[in-house]
Amino acid sequence: MKNSSKPVYLYLSLLSALLFLNLSFTYEVLGVGIFFYLLSLLCAVLFAPSRRQLFYFVLLVGVINCAIQLNFFYGLFKTAAIPLYAILAIWVALPCLLTRILLDRFGHKAILCFPFMWTACEFFRSELYYLKFSWLSGGMALSHPFYNGLPGLFGFYGVSFIFLLIVAVAIVIPKSRYKPFAGLLIIPALCMSYIQPKQNRPGPNVLGVQLEYPFEQQVLAHLEKNIERYPETELIVLSEYSFPGDIPASIREFCKTNNVYLIAGGKVKKPGSAESGIPMKIGKGKKGADRNWYNTAFVINPQGETEFTQVKSVPIQFFNDGLPAPKQELWKSPWGKIGLAICYDLSYSKVMDELISQGAEALIIPTMDAIKWGEYEHRLHAKMPIVRAREYGIEIFRVASSGISQHVSARGKLLAETNFPGQGEQIYSKLLMHPKATVPVDRAIAYLSIFFSLIAMAFLLIKKKSLVHEKPIESEELVEVEEPALGSLCMVIAVTALVSIFSKEN
Repeated sequence: MKNSSKPVYLYLSLLSALLFLNLSFTYEVLGVGIFFYLLSLLCAVLFAPSRRQLFYFVLLVGVINCAIQLNFFYGLFKTAAIPLYAILAIWVALPCLLTRILLDRFGHKAILCFPFMWTACEFFRSELYYLKFSWLSGGMALSHPFYNGLPGLFGFYGVSFIFLLIVAVAIVIPKSRYKPFAGLLIIPALCMSYIQPKQNRPGPNVLGVQLEYPFEQQVLAHLEKNIERYPETELIVLSEYSFPGDIPASIREFCKTNNVYLIAGGKVKKPGSAESGIPMKIGKGKKGADRNWYNTAFVINPQGETEFTQVKSVPIQFFNDGLPAPKQELWKSPWGKIGLAICYDLSYSKVMDELISQGAEALIIPTMDAIKWGEYEHRLHAKMPIVRAREYGIEIFRVASSGISQHVSARGKLLAETNFPGQGEQIYSKLLMHPKATVPVDRAIAYLSIFFSLIAMAFLLIKKKSLVHEKPIESEELVEVEEPALGSLCMVIAVTALVSIFSKEN
């Protein structure tokens, strides 16, 4: 159809992308909207009248989406948030543009490149450069129990890749009557989602207490009150930055008196450095002393001694958040190997994969989420432990300074949770150890996608002379892709719902 490349098709696709991304993150139960968001972007790639319009309109939609979902950036960075939104949006527009160039060069079958381009850009912007930021990725939207089987099966990045691959295959299948059956490629998930987490064994009784920048005596008062309420506690967890330095003597004495372990956030000065500035402030603080310290999680044993420490692996960009960890290790606790990660470290697959690869059997995450960042930021952040627990098959105990603290099962089920801002609230639960947690296969797919994308870009650069004049998609090719496998889409969504229902944990 010759009118298939009218701008109206592009505008409708992008309006759909704007709608579905915000629905999928704002309303947890509508997380499946992330698939419609991805489909909308794919339609924009197919139907945009030109590459220029495609790139700039997708970029605009990306900026608007970021401004809506990450509005707390503006409270933190003021007008500097706008270029940050634009940088995130570029990673949405770039795979669309590259795929469109390939489409113009090689025809509609080049749409098979889109899953690889998308995954490469999503993984790179989330894990592999200084401004890395993994929020608003496809897997993060599927935190509701209804979608229990998907992130655990395909991984944080694999969810988007598999969906886009199915739709792309449906587009290039020659006979339209076979297109709906492309959605059946997801059927193996029905079987695999029944797989239960590996064998587990009992871990400690864990108590978490929410306190934001507390005074020492305030911490002590809450610990004494809660140990009376939960006398069987074996391990207490406080948030990141619970103390401005080392763990105070009074807190160590409390551990000795009550025969408990304690994990709490503090700071360790870099040897030979001056006194550090106030933690978690935007900017550098005092000149020459801005980052000369380590944001550290301390493990205090029942003898009141420091048994183990773990430094934050990825300090938050633009914050006075200390130096990155020189190494990652596991705490060999009396119950087994426990991985410690601090706050935002949980958002990075590369950081968490290292702990899983070393044999972590449970994860404990001290976190500092400031009250002033707002409830919506806390709710977005609370999606991450659920998705990570599912994809690794491991329990996560996360204590945040002002909510939302969580104990998440290896299937991603919330076993205990606190509220926002919830100062002084506690979370108490039995932690289970999972000795065979695994890194999902989507990490290999992500690196493969990056390699493929680099090869494709190098090829396009070599052939750039033949691409000086933009070649539009031929009208007969548009007929081939004019309805990007709506039957396949319905099949994928329906089967996705079945996977989620049947894998939902009772």
